[in-house]
Amino acid sequence: MSPTSSLKTGAELRRAFLDFFARHGHVEVPSSPLVPHGDPTLMFTTAGMVQFKPYYTATGDVPYNGRAVSVQKCLRLTDLENVGLTPRHDTFFEMLGNFSFGREGYFKDEAIAFAWEFATGVLGLPKER
Repeated sequence: MSPTSSLKTGAELRRAFLDFFARHGHVEVPSSPLVPHGDPTLMFTTAGMVQFKPYYTATGDVPYNGRAVSVQKCLRLTDLENVGLTPRHDTFFEMLGNFSFGREGYFKDEAIAFAWEFATGVLGLPKER
């Protein structure tokens, strides 16, 4: 795969991320709502893994063939007093995530290999850096 350094928009980056992981057996899962359904422990979706929370503790069947990829809309409210004061304090963002569940999934070694391939092969980031 040749580097796709021509990515210019957020939409192009999101699509490249989703397509990369779909080619590696991940099921593309749409973003869940900012207000999680059926989870009384959370007021808002604050991370990409929120919609997959039930599968991290599942003992039975896990959907998505054990692999999922998503671009999750998130709302961060833990430090509202800093929003607007620094460039790293945002309230709304999208989290790109690849997830592995159960026996059909993978662990750190494969996750690191995927990240490296995406960063250097798709995004074209220099390997020496």
